[in-house]
Amino acid sequence: MFDLNFAKDSFNQILAATPLTLIVALVATIIGLGLAILVVIAREKRIPVLSQFLAILVSFIRGTPILVQLYVVYYGLPQLLVLMNEWGWNTNPNGLPAIIIAFSAYGLNAMANLSESIRAAYHSVDFGQYEAALSIGMTPFRAMTQIVIPQLIINLIPNFTNIFLDLIKAYNTP
Repeated sequence: MFDLNFAKDSFNQILAATPLTLIVALVATIIGLGLAILVVIAREKRIPVLSQFLAILVSFIRGTPILVQLYVVYYGLPQLLVLMNEWGWNTNPNGLPAIIIAFSAYGLNAMANLSESIRAAYHSVDFGQYEAALSIGMTPFRAMTQIVIPQLIINLIPNFTNIFLDLIKAYNTP
């Protein structure tokens, strides 16, 4: 049963955690969007080994709960930094800030979900639009930036906002 007194007592704690939650969700979405664009380009260009690897990675990330992803990043990122030290990098794997781990885990989660949403939005734009732009003399780059991408963005907005809201709901501050 819903306890109104508990809700009133908890409201100040929730309000205090809201700025950090929004910052983590916003930064993770920006990181995820940048990585997702690279993933989509690699998968659509069908780069032989990279395309298959990214498809498996995206499928793994989308198929695991965010809590599991947090554990993998929490324990895996320091091990990656140790490995980088063996390759001659100068990194400190001890005591990574929790915010870096949160940005990394939530950013990877956003990358996987956004890459599939971007691919779906890209495929929803009729290829004839691109061909028509080329037929009137546009360069392929200009046809993509002026014809395909604006339509892609319109189709992407609902999924993009849902992914952003999912990141907000998934982040819980201690």
